[in-house]
Amino acid sequence: MEEEMNNRKVPGFVLSTFLFLFFYLLIRTVYQDLPRMYYDMMDATVAEDEPIIFSLILACLDIVMLCLSFWSIIRLLKGKPDGITCVRWALGLNLIVVLFQLIQLLGKIIYLHWMYALSPALQLLLTITFLFYLGKSKSVKQLYPKSERKFSPGGWVWLLFFILSVFSISYMLYTNIEMENKSKKHELSSLSIPSNSYSDGLLLFESTSKWSHSTKEIMDMEDMPQDVTLWELASDSICELVMSGVSPKRRHSDYMSILLQSLPEEQKYFSGEVIACDTIINDDQYYLDQYQYVADSISYLWTFSVRFDAETHKFCALSKYGIQRDERMDKDEVLSFLKSVVFDLTPFIKEQ
Repeated sequence: MEEEMNNRKVPGFVLSTFLFLFFYLLIRTVYQDLPRMYYDMMDATVAEDEPIIFSLILACLDIVMLCLSFWSIIRLLKGKPDGITCVRWALGLNLIVVLFQLIQLLGKIIYLHWMYALSPALQLLLTITFLFYLGKSKSVKQLYPKSERKFSPGGWVWLLFFILSVFSISYMLYTNIEMENKSKKHELSSLSIPSNSYSDGLLLFESTSKWSHSTKEIMDMEDMPQDVTLWELASDSICELVMSGVSPKRRHSDYMSILLQSLPEEQKYFSGEVIACDTIINDDQYYLDQYQYVADSISYLWTFSVRFDAETHKFCALSKYGIQRDERMDKDEVLSFLKSVVFDLTPFIKEQ
C-alpha cells in the first residue's frame, strides 16, 4: 500500500489549477443549471403540446454528463491510466454544451445586452485553454505518457455516452425541424385563396367584411421580437382585430403575453372580468377572456381570445372592443370563428 502511494502520479500545479477551475464550473452548473432544468421540466408538464419526454431526455443527459465529468476528475487525481482520456472527453462535451448555450443566447446578446455572453464566453475560453494545455504540455506528457494511457474503461464509458447523446439529440432536432416545416409561412403567390377569404401565408379565415392588413411587433416569452399579422375592422364604436403568428409553445403564459400586448387604450378604465375560459377542442388549445371598462358612465366590453394549433404551433387571436350595447360577441360566437380558421394551407397551394 505504501509503495502504491509513493508511485501515485500527482498532477502538477498548472494541471491542478485547471482541474480546480473545471471542478468549480461543474459545481456552479449543479447549483444554477439543475434548478433551471427542473423548471423547464415543469414548463413542459403544463405545456399541453410540448412532449415532456424531450425535457426528461435533456435533463438526464445533463445529469449523467455532470456525474461522468466529476468521475473523470477523480480518475485523473487517482493517477488512473485513462484519466487524461476521460478528462478530454469531459472537456470536449462540455465545450459543445457551452457553444450550444451561446447559440441559444445569441438573440438576447444581439437585441438586449452583450453581458449575456460573458459567462458562457469565459467557460468557453477556459475549456479551450484546458484542452490545448492537455495536448501541448510537456509535463502532462511526462507524467502521463501516451504509451501508458489506456482507452478503457473510462474511454469506452464516454464513447457510449457520446453515441447515446448524438442519437437522442438527433431525434429531437429531427422533430423540431419537422415542426418548423409545418409552421413555415407560405408565399401568398403560391396560394389559391378563395373569394371572401384572407390569408397571410400562415392561416386562412373567411369573412364578408373588408379587413385592412398590417403588421405588428410583439415580444415572446423569451423577450424576443416577433412580427405578427394584423387584420383590422373598425367602425365608429367597434374595433375588431384578427392576429396571426407562430408560438413555440401554447402555455397560458404565452396567451397572457399576447393579451397584455393587445390591451385597449382605455385600460385605465378597467372595471372587471366578465368571462374567463380555456378549453381544448380537437387537440387545439383555446383561451377566451372578456373584460368590462367604464368611462364617462359608458360601458365598454373587450373580448380577447386565442386558438393555438397543436400541429403547427401557429396561433390566431381575435380581439373585439366597443360600446357594450354594440359588442354582442358571446362565447359560442367567438369559438365558432376560431374553429373556422384554417391553419393547414396545403390544400390551397397552387399546382406547379
